[in-house]
Amino acid sequence: MNSEFGNKMFISLHSPYIEPGNLERNLETHINLINNSDSNLSVFPELSITGYNCGDLFFNSNYLNKARKNLVKIHDFCKQKNKIAILGAPFEFKGALYNCAVIVGLSRIIYKAKIELCTAQEYYEDRWFKSGIAINEEGINNEKNGFDFSNTIIPLNLKINNKEVLIGIEICEDAWGEVSPSMLYENVDIVFNLSASSDTIQSRQARKNMIKGISDRKRFPYFYVSGSNGESSSISLLRNIHIISDKSLYLEKYESIGENLSTSIFVDFDAIRASNRQIGRRSNKVLNEFLVNNGKNIKQASEIYNFNLDEVVSNFDISIPNYEKKPFHNELSSGKQELKEVFMIQVQALRKRLKHTNSKSAILGVSGGIDSAYSLMILKEACKGLKVKPIAVVMPSLGSSSESQKLAIDLAKALKIEFKKIDISELSLDMKNKISLQSSIAKENIQARLRTTILMTLANDLQGIMVGTGTMSELAIGWCTYNADNMSMYNPNGGLPKTILIDVAKIISENKSHSQIINEILKRPFTPELEIDNDNNSAKTTEQRVGLYSIIDFCLFYTLKYGMVRSDAMKICKDLFSEVSDDQLKFSVNNFYDRFIPSQFKRTIIPDSPKIFSFDLSPRGCLRIPSDVKNPF
Repeated sequence: MNSEFGNKMFISLHSPYIEPGNLERNLETHINLINNSDSNLSVFPELSITGYNCGDLFFNSNYLNKARKNLVKIHDFCKQKNKIAILGAPFEFKGALYNCAVIVGLSRIIYKAKIELCTAQEYYEDRWFKSGIAINEEGINNEKNGFDFSNTIIPLNLKINNKEVLIGIEICEDAWGEVSPSMLYENVDIVFNLSASSDTIQSRQARKNMIKGISDRKRFPYFYVSGSNGESSSISLLRNIHIISDKSLYLEKYESIGENLSTSIFVDFDAIRASNRQIGRRSNKVLNEFLVNNGKNIKQASEIYNFNLDEVVSNFDISIPNYEKKPFHNELSSGKQELKEVFMIQVQALRKRLKHTNSKSAILGVSGGIDSAYSLMILKEACKGLKVKPIAVVMPSLGSSSESQKLAIDLAKALKIEFKKIDISELSLDMKNKISLQSSIAKENIQARLRTTILMTLANDLQGIMVGTGTMSELAIGWCTYNADNMSMYNPNGGLPKTILIDVAKIISENKSHSQIINEILKRPFTPELEIDNDNNSAKTTEQRVGLYSIIDFCLFYTLKYGMVRSDAMKICKDLFSEVSDDQLKFSVNNFYDRFIPSQFKRTIIPDSPKIFSFDLSPRGCLRIPSDVKNPF
């Protein structure tokens, strides 16, 4: 993929070929990787300047002095190239040696000392290094000496193109502590972990659990970079390892053949922040209360460093957010949930409502389309074991096709559900003539309102409830009639996007008596069959009128989860939906953004529905927007 530079940053993780003792080669490797990368920020492993397995070379003042001089050379090089790098190096301060993440390329060199030193099994870090936990304010403020020094509890505070970005930095074992620095961070945008990790059979799963646990719990992207292949393997193998964990992806790279391993990432900070505002941050109230009561204040940010990024157009391996063509499917798979689980959530939710209302019946309008067909399958399952009679009602009208009616009736028969056929053609025509309707929309909507009135009246008469059929995709763009097909006494589909509904319908009907009918329904284009066409022309399908559901669902997901705007949606969709024509793509994207906010008034009256994915459109749930707000898109 490639992308144009905006309010975003290109980041590269590098595991260079580092030889302990060979400082000149290590210097050259760092500079070459930084120079050859298009990234604004390059991140290297723990002690990458010297090598991790140096042993008692860390006692050698000459070795440490050479390493410090090389660090200054990289700092000067980065300033010249207008780049930032975070690398690993030892730092001697007041007679003690610290294992540090070092930020170079800003106004001065910044050292972040490792807190949790590993002394278990093959590790002997406290033989050479001192923990940074006790570094005080005197150590933090060293402007006159040309550097800043603090520990990993204090994030790096950058102002990039006049917009603040807060970066957390951990060093290997820091993340494994009972309370890691990242657990203390508040409002951090991303976290880097500079590591030198042994690659063993047991360590891989433990490492994954640790990284995903921090990222999921704190809800920020976590970047883990380890290496290198040039390290001594006399004790263990320090392999090139890159791990990226975020709510939108989890990526692992293990490589030991090539000399260097690099991964480039395109990070949209605005999208990350929009997502965190939407889902909310998790707090540290218990821990903070403990620290405050014990007189320990955690300083959350150091001095702000200004940095203006050069504009870059470049290839990258992944982006954060990681835009998936089928985002709802990806949310299912990332949670290791099967499509059938969606169906069971809906069944149990409807079953609860049927029991609570002491319903004797459940009435559902069946059109011959996939939404109502799927709802009927949910209703059939929900009524099992209950004294509730499911009833399907087919209501052909002025635009209804004989094929749709047949499919609706055949499905009810296959499911062994009682059905009623009530033709409302004459009633619709009579209403149209009595009111002298001129608008084609009004003529369509009167049919939808008559159907809802009939269904609710039947439910009332049969001591039951009317069950809804409309999906979250229709609710998003307002493709429903106010106080008609967007209304019911319970709607199991209200939290379900169309793209998921189609696949779940296929899965749950496999090898069933009605599977052929579902397949026939899915072969036909989506259409409400409400248009009254006197010219013998084919009525427009739903997707011709409102856009492709695949793009509607994509825009819905990333707009609500990551604050995606129309212009970004156009660019991203063009990359992902290459099979769609430019005209169709533009129409679908524009139609979503033109309709989403103005349709809020229809969503304020929607019935209860189960929340299935990480957000819903319920005004009582995740979406709180005034009905009369001006469309900002």
